[in-house]
Amino acid sequence: MFEKMKIYRLALLTFVLTFVITTALGGFYVKRKIYIHSIQKQFSQITQKLNENGLDIAYDHLTFSYLPFSKIMTAENFIIYNMFDYGKFNWEMGKLSIKDSCTNFNKISLFPAPQQSITFNHHKFDLGLKDIRIVEQHNDKNIQSLALKVNGLTLNNLFEAEKLIIDLSLPENEKMTSKQSIELLNVKIDDQVETPLLRKIDRIMVKFDTYGMIDTQDHSDDILAKWQKKGGYANIEKFIVRWEPLVLVGKGNFTFDSDKQSNIKLNTTSKGLVETLEMLNEGKAIDNSGFYVVKILLDGKAYKLKEDDQYKTVTTSLMIKGNKVLLENVPIYEYISQK
Repeated sequence: MFEKMKIYRLALLTFVLTFVITTALGGFYVKRKIYIHSIQKQFSQITQKLNENGLDIAYDHLTFSYLPFSKIMTAENFIIYNMFDYGKFNWEMGKLSIKDSCTNFNKISLFPAPQQSITFNHHKFDLGLKDIRIVEQHNDKNIQSLALKVNGLTLNNLFEAEKLIIDLSLPENEKMTSKQSIELLNVKIDDQVETPLLRKIDRIMVKFDTYGMIDTQDHSDDILAKWQKKGGYANIEKFIVRWEPLVLVGKGNFTFDSDKQSNIKLNTTSKGLVETLEMLNEGKAIDNSGFYVVKILLDGKAYKLKEDDQYKTVTTSLMIKGNKVLLENVPIYEYISQK
């Protein structure tokens, strides 16, 4: 009798385990099927948007997996390129994989290849990503947030950085505020790059808030100006630069003027600003006449916080208006595009 009960219990246990495993696998399959459909739809939308801006996507093989715990999508030799002139812009990403989250249905992780290349205006740059993690969170309609963290970033013949951290979030409606941040740590500028400043940047960081939704379906040149007209705005909560001898902290805002020209206005407090401007002027990197006007203005209000401070502290306005940089409302640099 006891032997029969053992057999029944074993049969019941086997049935329960089989039912649980089958249900779990079925759930994984359904979840994967929904994920794959969503990714395919997003791929189509992204390709359409790129095409409208003269870009396209190419890859050798695109595969999807329904197996649990495996990478849901893998693309070989993934490339974004200019449809009309391949040498003007192309980004060869190599192998690109996507993995879904077991605990969050609306979260995926992207795994780009550690060795990539970017071609811009027929100049090719090798991009190295020693350790990279990209996490994207979304709802049924839009991407909600994107977090990127890179340890060991190298762009050959330009620079290498110890760490790059980007956190972006998108508002779900026109009345929401979203927070963004970008941080670059321990940057070493390549010896082939001509610069009058030191070749090591300790830190560049910016944190800002945006209010209102940007119409991603609008591909016109004044899309951001339209966003501002609807009440959208951006506040720069914190801007930090540590690039010896310069230590600068600022806050301000980002707007557009009546000519639809972008304006970044910052109120800054810094040490070593005059010395940094002197280095830039000696290297003929800024306007000479503008430099001397700004130097007079800054020298007149700079002060030492402590007796043993090596550099004076100064509070000043910094503005980037279109392609011009202004200090104390005096133009010191103008960027001229090389066409």
